[in-house]
Amino acid sequence: MMNNTNWFTKYNPHPIEAYVYLGDDIHHKIHGSGKITIKLTNGETKHILEILHVPSLTKILIFVP
Repeated sequence: MMNNTNWFTKYNPHPIEAYVYLGDDIHHKIHGSGKITIKLTNGETKHILEILHVPSLTKILIFVP
């Protein structure tokens, strides 16, 4: 989840009103989703898909299973 659209290389507004609930017991509205591209310190480029845009977050949250 990202709070800023500047990182998105592909972005789609969320078609319905939806929220995520975090450990602070506050619901945060999802504004859209898309793809980001990051460059690692070794020079490799990675694409992360299906990132949610949640402007009310104060930090970037990434979960890798």
